[in-house]
Amino acid sequence: RPVAEVDASHWLRENIVGTAVILGSYETGNFVAAQAGQRVVLGHWAETVDFAGKETAVAQFFNSSTTDAWRQNLLNELAIDYVWFGPREKALGSFDPTTVDFLRPVYQNETIGIFAVLP
Repeated sequence: RPVAEVDASHWLRENIVGTAVILGSYETGNFVAAQAGQRVVLGHWAETVDFAGKETAVAQFFNSSTTDAWRQNLLNELAIDYVWFGPREKALGSFDPTTVDFLRPVYQNETIGIFAVLP
């Protein structure tokens, strides 16, 4: 794994009190669950309820044509606490989490941003 991903997962492990739900790509979810000990929306296919539906929803979340209302609904519906935004998420679409008022940056390195979901 790239050092930036390892550093970001360490930040999650060291700075999240309790268990949070993290939204990211399939590959990110598997890594974060194992390395940071956090729950993920999309992880191992056999351990993710409605894997296909969640895979589609994650891709739609990062698609630039998706409405912010839809994104906020997904965040609320799945009780998501943080959004991981790195190269794998950027590959899913051109959504920019810095442009919305319902996400707040809490961590940034050269390639990974982690955003807290605001109530």
